[in-house]
Amino acid sequence: MRISAFIALFMSFAFLVQAQDNSEKTLVKTLMPEESSEVVFETKNATIGAEPWDQKGMRVEIEVISNMPVSVLEQLVKAGRYELEGRTEDGIFYVNAPKMEKQVTVRGKLLEEVINFNVKTPGYYVLSENRLMPDAGLAARGNMKRNIETVIVIKPVLKTTLKSDAQIELKTGDIKIGDEIIEIE
Repeated sequence: MRISAFIALFMSFAFLVQAQDNSEKTLVKTLMPEESSEVVFETKNATIGAEPWDQKGMRVEIEVISNMPVSVLEQLVKAGRYELEGRTEDGIFYVNAPKMEKQVTVRGKLLEEVINFNVKTPGYYVLSENRLMPDAGLAARGNMKRNIETVIVIKPVLKTTLKSDAQIELKTGDIKIGDEIIEIE
């Protein structure tokens, strides 16, 4: 009986230690594609969902769930891993996050992350795979398509959901995005 109680206690402790390494962050970006007929997300390792809202432009909520403590995610945000870049070509606004495509290691351990984009758009856009396109039916019925006036990328606002209070002390060289060593402040 004592052995099974000890094993149960050990397993629950191991589970708690394991859970402390996982964290979740939500970043918010606002993009306003300039007079674009479509928006294309060029990110390969993120899932994209869309929902309408009553504002101009697009709001992109980037949810990151990782196998690292929140202190590591905070450093990755500072290093620009989740920064979105936009460009317009032939009336199409392309959104990408170049540093999200690179492999990240922390003290030699590979960063595993799930990245979800929840894109809030004016109601006249619909999502098809990685493209946001004007809803032709809605535009034809009411001619509700509005021109989006400027391109603005706002610095991220951090909203943290912390599953544990595990902290690790990081120093320069502990985190690498591809071959780039991240300086820890």
